[in-house]
Amino acid sequence: MSRALLRRKTLPLTVLRALVSDESPVELERLRLHPSFPLLAAFQRRMYLVMGAGVLLVVVFSAVMAVLFPATD
Repeated sequence: MSRALLRRKTLPLTVLRALVSDESPVELERLRLHPSFPLLAAFQRRMYLVMGAGVLLVVVFSAVMAVLFPATD
C-alpha cells in the first residue's frame, strides 16, 4: 500500500506521518526520499520545540511557586 502512495508527488502530511510510524527501516529510507518528507521533518521539529518550551514553562512556574509559597508541615 505504501508503495502506491509514495508514487504520488503530493502526499498529505498526515498520511506521510502515518506511513513513517508504521513502516520498517527499509521502507523508511524510501519515505525519506519522498518530496513531502522535508515538510514533515520541519513540522515535527516545530512540534518538539513547542512541547519543550511548554515543559520548560511548567518547570519554571513550579519552581517559582515553590519559592514564593513554600509548603508548611
